[in-house]
Amino acid sequence: MTGSADASSDLDRPPFTHGSRRRVWAVNVAIVIGVVVLGLALVLPVTRSAGPTARKMECLNNLRNVGLEVHNFEASSGALPPAFTVDPDGQLLHSWRSAILPALDAKDVYLKIDRSKAWDNPANAEAYNTSLSIFRCSASTLPKSHTTYLAVVGINAAFHPTRPRALSEITDGHEQTLMLIEAPQDQAVHWMAPVDADEQLVTGIGASRKTAHAHGVHVVMINGSGRFLSVNVDPRILRTLVTINANDSMNSSP
Repeated sequence: MTGSADASSDLDRPPFTHGSRRRVWAVNVAIVIGVVVLGLALVLPVTRSAGPTARKMECLNNLRNVGLEVHNFEASSGALPPAFTVDPDGQLLHSWRSAILPALDAKDVYLKIDRSKAWDNPANAEAYNTSLSIFRCSASTLPKSHTTYLAVVGINAAFHPTRPRALSEITDGHEQTLMLIEAPQDQAVHWMAPVDADEQLVTGIGASRKTAHAHGVHVVMINGSGRFLSVNVDPRILRTLVTINANDSMNSSP
């Protein structure tokens, strides 16, 4: 009798129709979508807030790596590279950035450059049209061929304009003397261009300038250390960071 009752109750149940299956499938899909949306809602705010920080760190690492290769150049040649090279008539040819390309695993680009002709000469078009991520801040909105990583150049600055600079010439503290700076966006140049930062550019960095990161720019000192430099630093202090042999320091500035 029990078996008959069970069979009867099974027969009395409504059939599991194709429409019912569709409804169950739709419910399951809705649940999955809800879980995904909830997950995104929890993750995205964290991702957005971490984005600028991650880009800022990547930018600093790029600049430090460039500084490391400048030091590798100095170790092999005995001096920092000149800020730029010139032809017999004094016309600008190439930047220090081109000089360190072999150390940046970009020797193939270096070999494409005719160093006897200017950086923007048609003979150098292939290299000119190459973008190198090492010279680019990931937070930048500039063309990929442009860089804000500039050497600090001057007769009494880290990079001499036209000749190599021996580290022994830099008698101020190496931890308090600028070598490279991430310039404001409006000072960006093509990475091959023999154009960099002089004292006026460095001391002119202020809150009104458009920078890739809020409130400041990255710098690399002569000793290879990287720092974040506030746009609110006193220009007089910035001037002491530029000079290499004035027997001054940040602490002695007025």
